[in-house]
Amino acid sequence: MYNHVVFEISGKCNARCRWCVTGRKNRQGIKFGSFISPEKFQEAIIYLKKECIIKKDAYFFIYNWGEPFLHPQFKEIVNILNKENIVYIISTNASKVITFNEPHILKNLRAIVFSMPGFSQRSYNRIHGFNFEFIKKNIHKILSNYYQNGFQGKAEIRYHVYQFNIDEISDLMTFAKENNLGISPTYAGISDLKLFMDYLSGQMQSTQLKDVSQDLLLFYSEDLQMLMPNDYQCPYHDVLLIDETCQVLTCCLVTRDMQNYSIGSLFDLNIEQMEQLKKNQPICKDCLNLSIPFIINNRPYPKMIDEMDFHVPFVEKNRELFIWGTGQMGQAFCENLVQKGYKIKGFVFSKDTEYKKTILDIPVLKEEILFRHANKQNPFVIIANEYIKESIEKLKMNGYSLKDDVYISSIIRRENE
Repeated sequence: MYNHVVFEISGKCNARCRWCVTGRKNRQGIKFGSFISPEKFQEAIIYLKKECIIKKDAYFFIYNWGEPFLHPQFKEIVNILNKENIVYIISTNASKVITFNEPHILKNLRAIVFSMPGFSQRSYNRIHGFNFEFIKKNIHKILSNYYQNGFQGKAEIRYHVYQFNIDEISDLMTFAKENNLGISPTYAGISDLKLFMDYLSGQMQSTQLKDVSQDLLLFYSEDLQMLMPNDYQCPYHDVLLIDETCQVLTCCLVTRDMQNYSIGSLFDLNIEQMEQLKKNQPICKDCLNLSIPFIINNRPYPKMIDEMDFHVPFVEKNRELFIWGTGQMGQAFCENLVQKGYKIKGFVFSKDTEYKKTILDIPVLKEEILFRHANKQNPFVIIANEYIKESIEKLKMNGYSLKDDVYISSIIRRENE
């Protein structure tokens, strides 16, 4: 049974990303894609449950190549997700705002991801083609409205690092911290399997190679090819992908223009057929031979971002220091500060943290420890978790000042990085 479902509700996108297959079609003026009807979407979810294809706690990414906010009945889609008790994640380029006016309607929204190709109008002209100031205003509007309507999940910026936007990272981090957003940085890649295969096999056209040399940072590709274990299994075999016409896809890399894009209609397949067909498409062997799944899932980001993020304001010697963290994000921050000689009083247990008694010999404590200082000076707290907004609200309610008592870590460090 599948726990991770990618369900494309909108086969259309309005961005003009040069290295994405949908963006290139937009640049060429090619019409493509459609929207799934709410009725068909609900029928598909009911089928997935009835045929025991998905687990009870399965979560949905309601996007793949498309922009979900373009769906003309997006609110109806959200109502169906709530009715079927599905937890879901949205990724958007923030070119369009969808707002709500029901206090708990977004209770099942686990995360919202804002995809950004830079942090200036120059970068937006080069990739998405949107008005940059308009995008920032839209992010403000979306976050404000969603928090008012039941959203309590993670909000982050997926920052695609190009050659031309590295110098914009500092401004991005300031924006993220001001808006309680995490940052998930990664080197931008070629989101078109055929084109990426051509690049790695030395068959890319010279004009496209010139564009790659001016836009992308792909120096790590050959190193990762050499590092891929011999027994490496493609992680996309364990992900169920469905497009807006209810076709079950081989994976999220194979594009509509390629053979093996689909393994058949959702309603004609059971789970055994899906698992068998997804692992045995001819394209899979060629893709794995070039180490593409391993490269994509291990793409790095500029490590200077870590140093920018780890720069903590001066903390008085006699003041207690706590890290309020989750998983890789909190532990990475903890390790870095220990190396720099900081004395950390405790690592505060938060959501999604695998419970341990100690981290680097620092005791792991419950969050209540931060709220027992009513008549004393508050300890200094570094928030290094993905629930930034929630953590800040709790601290403010207990007398903490963002300026004097709290520092926010923005960089989300996932297990595969």
